[in-house]
Amino acid sequence: MNHNRSRVLSVLVASAAVLTGWLLVAPGVDAAHTRDQAVKTTVIVVTAGKPSELAFKLSKTSGLAAGKLTFKVTNRGAINHDFKICTSPTKSATATSCVGKTTKLLKPGQSASLTVTLNKAGKYEYLCTVPGHAGAGMRGLIGVGVKVAPAPTPTPAPTPSTSTTTQTQTTTATCASPQSTTVTVDMFEYGFTLSQKTVPCGTVTFNEMNTGQIQHDFVINGVLPAGILLNPGQSTTDTYTLGPGAYGYVCDVPTHANLGMEGTLTVTG
Repeated sequence: MNHNRSRVLSVLVASAAVLTGWLLVAPGVDAAHTRDQAVKTTVIVVTAGKPSELAFKLSKTSGLAAGKLTFKVTNRGAINHDFKICTSPTKSATATSCVGKTTKLLKPGQSASLTVTLNKAGKYEYLCTVPGHAGAGMRGLIGVGVKVAPAPTPTPAPTPSTSTTTQTQTTTATCASPQSTTVTVDMFEYGFTLSQKTVPCGTVTFNEMNTGQIQHDFVINGVLPAGILLNPGQSTTDTYTLGPGAYGYVCDVPTHANLGMEGTLTVTG
């Protein structure tokens, strides 16, 4: 009888130990589960350069959970782009620079990821930091804890058009034998190609074409205060009377000359 009573007591003690162990472990398991839930990361797929060269397409933009967000960015365009997420809330997508995190510069076909933590509800801007790209449309908003309207459909590149202007440059240099010359100017990111960089003095006609993906112009220093700003695919014709000398030419869109859009035209006598 005592033997049976001892066996029952042993079983009860063992059961109590198991129950106590479960009670001790269960809260820890629940806490770990809570931590896993707290550090959950929202993944957003970003396509640069599609559906148009100067645009982004994001898989998610509205009502995102606060916390960690990972942007997986791929450049599907024809030129270099990057992706920056601003880390301070804003009301509208108007910036061309901000404090935030940026991917490396991505060549066509390249990919990169960046992760940020946005705990404050609000709207956050994203953009491409390549000069001219944000201003041309590569920017938008995501909403953390709030809704944002879908990004507008990118406007197609304008149909090529032609305009003609005639300007005369006054010079003290004498042109002994004036001639008429036509120069073809191709502008792109970030340079010019001229059909000839040395021309005789006299009337020079420049047939200019923007074959790039963003706006450019062609300015001859000392001849015009500003050139005609051309959208991608647009063209224009400028005619000048030039005396002998060296004339610098640039694109005067901010930063473009520093990136290589400059050169010198030589006019002989």
